[in-house]
Amino acid sequence: MPLIIQGEGNVEVRSKHSCRVEFQVLDTATGKVTRMRSRAMHIGNNTKKERERCRREYRKELESGQRQDTKNMTVRAFSEQWLERRKQSSEVKESTIRKDEGRLKVINMHLGDAKLVNLDVQTIEGFYAHASNGESPSGKRLSGTYVNGVGATLRQILQEAVRYDIITKNPAEHAKRPKKDTEEVIPLTTPEITRMQLLLDGSKPRPSLAGFYLALFAGLRRGEICGLRWCDVDLEGDTPELTVRHSLDSKTCELSEPKTPASKRTISLFRGLADYLQAWKSHQACKLHKYGIPQDDYYVVCTPGAQYMHPENLARSWNRFSKEFGFNVTLHGLRHSFCTYLCVTGVELQYAQYLMGHADIQTTANIYTHCTFDMKREAGRALTEATDKLPAIAPLEMRVSQNRWGVVIATPENEFPQISPKTMV
Repeated sequence: MPLIIQGEGNVEVRSKHSCRVEFQVLDTATGKVTRMRSRAMHIGNNTKKERERCRREYRKELESGQRQDTKNMTVRAFSEQWLERRKQSSEVKESTIRKDEGRLKVINMHLGDAKLVNLDVQTIEGFYAHASNGESPSGKRLSGTYVNGVGATLRQILQEAVRYDIITKNPAEHAKRPKKDTEEVIPLTTPEITRMQLLLDGSKPRPSLAGFYLALFAGLRRGEICGLRWCDVDLEGDTPELTVRHSLDSKTCELSEPKTPASKRTISLFRGLADYLQAWKSHQACKLHKYGIPQDDYYVVCTPGAQYMHPENLARSWNRFSKEFGFNVTLHGLRHSFCTYLCVTGVELQYAQYLMGHADIQTTANIYTHCTFDMKREAGRALTEATDKLPAIAPLEMRVSQNRWGVVIATPENEFPQISPKTMV
């Protein structure tokens, strides 16, 4: 808190090796003048030099703005208070709280007993090094990406300590965090997107396949896919569309708010996806009728009779599918592939941000930049060739209903899906 010290202060010798210092101070925030007394301070002997040293130290302490009641607060004590405030906030999602709890275990393992006022850049960088070398709660070596995230959380905690006047500066601001080492998501190429569509269109309608279609051609996250209900989908009229309103939490298995406010969005569906969803809806309706379950509020990606499809199960289903048909990309990679396709078709960056549900346009821009770099080899190909007709590929060899996906014969006669910014909401 902003204080102005008035006068030279007094030093009271309490014993042979102890004294207290007292100053009269003006609190500029309230305009009140109060007396502030130090804790018992050690002196080697009762001399003027020792008394002046104590006076200087306490004056410096007051002028730094450091709160006296929190001088001995540890990282563990403050971080627990910080987490509790996060839990009570309606703006922080439960999934984010769980992530914070995991990161705090790492922080408190190394820095929990350290006093906030004693933290410095060197101590924090040493903590990053130890955590990266396997000194973690699990005993396993942590990735650079994870430790980088732990550092981001520590920086956030210490910034709040600055705001509460517990420390005067944030040492984590200048501490060098480990570089992110997560493998970059490589999206599907244009021929692979085409082949993927042929496989999906040539298959019997299934909930998991509908989920793959929504990831690849609507850019939905897996929680958004599993949380999508038929009341959020409008397949009637000339412009079929879906609205993302919820996400299925993978821990609680309950509908929650999407990842960010920007994740609430309406996406126009191209005819291929709309037709597939219509076929799946009819197929699911027949099954639900046997159970006497109304379909309007039922989940789109769900086996009839089940309450929901868990996001982890959808990911496992994709892993089996991709392994069988040779797609070297994760389920989340399908979402990146959607962003790739938006780039190919010339959709404006800001509109792509809306369709992807990114809170920060830089996230979208990073994917766009990567896509543009990868497509330099195809610079001679006209943009319309990618959007108006299928690339020439060999006919797909598919067995009739001899795998878990029930794939039937398909030919390259299906048109490549077109996404036009003018038709999107």
